[in-house]
Amino acid sequence: MISKMFKHYTSIMSKWLNGLSLIQKQSRLKENIILVDTERKLGKLVGHLEKEHELALDTEGNSLYSYHAKVCLIQISTRKKHYIIDPIKIKEISCLKKILSNPNIEKILHGSAYDIQMLYQCSGIHIRNLFDTQIAASFLGESKPGLACLVKKYFGVHLSKVHQKSNWAIRPLPDEMLEYAILDTVYLLPLADRLREELTLKERMEWVKEECEYLAKFGKEIKKKNRSPFSNRQISDSKLPIAAAIMRFREDLARKMDLPPFRVMDKKTILDIAGSRNLDMKELKRITSKSPIIQKHLEEIFEIIRKAGKNSAGVKHAQQICKKRSDRKFRGKTEKLYIFRNRMAEQLKIEPYLVLSQKQILTLAEAKVTTANDILDIKCLKNWQKELFGKELCEILKKVMTPIH
Repeated sequence: MISKMFKHYTSIMSKWLNGLSLIQKQSRLKENIILVDTERKLGKLVGHLEKEHELALDTEGNSLYSYHAKVCLIQISTRKKHYIIDPIKIKEISCLKKILSNPNIEKILHGSAYDIQMLYQCSGIHIRNLFDTQIAASFLGESKPGLACLVKKYFGVHLSKVHQKSNWAIRPLPDEMLEYAILDTVYLLPLADRLREELTLKERMEWVKEECEYLAKFGKEIKKKNRSPFSNRQISDSKLPIAAAIMRFREDLARKMDLPPFRVMDKKTILDIAGSRNLDMKELKRITSKSPIIQKHLEEIFEIIRKAGKNSAGVKHAQQICKKRSDRKFRGKTEKLYIFRNRMAEQLKIEPYLVLSQKQILTLAEAKVTTANDILDIKCLKNWQKELFGKELCEILKKVMTPIH
């Protein structure tokens, strides 16, 4: 009992001292930020970073303000120094490939999907050897795996989110925005240390490694969605062609104006237009009253809606999908897979989507599984999922494969 109490208070003291140390570092942060805003400085930095075996990385973009989004800042922290790279001033940052694509240097990021996509899209940089602290925390069962929550939990430090939606393309950037930006990497290396310890104890380190490897490999490309962004609960099949036509118009207009699509017209407005039973110009003007950009294009929108209403191709496609997914065997498989997913999530104390994603469930439900080898051949499943769940998934799908009389 005394031994347990001693360990408990030692742990608390360790966290407090660790947090205190980081707070002291944070108070001296301004003088330790190294701004890299010329090609010469960047080349020199790359030379320094090539000697590191790990670094923390984050980016800031302007996707909330521009259709053609770009990387506006790149923050890098080592154990001793903190750097902010300005890609807007430097413009050519491809030399960072030597660091960020180097498999011998581990890159620690948090919620890295956006960073991976933006760096690849804007500069052709492919992140390799990734450790995502958000993925790691999620596999430890953290219900709030955001960076601010984790830094508060492990180090007792409050991170402000005041500039989360700021426009990072403005120049010059005020000092407070630069300090805000670098705090997203300052804590990542010590945080990764703590998470690795807990993952090792729970024997889940390999799960996280595989998930991070998969994200780094396939997350770099922004995939175009082939399906409708609306669910059948939001809009009827007969109205899908109208919604799709409005979405295409919004996309084209956003591209021309270099604005994010949601700033041209939000999703709710599109649903309201498509769902209107007696739409005329007066009603269209009322529905779009909070979209000043669209108010200038009402006649175009009205003509698009009129033409889309006559198009039955979208309806037929939606009906074919619904027919396939309403098949008795398919429905039986998905129901059993969702039950399995929820049971395993509760048992492992992690979120259900980590056990099996919705896409994986639909792929499994469409697959023909009669033996354990069939599970091994399903590409959308990770190795850790096959090892942990393979046998039970096979049994579930084999049972449902039995003809229903």
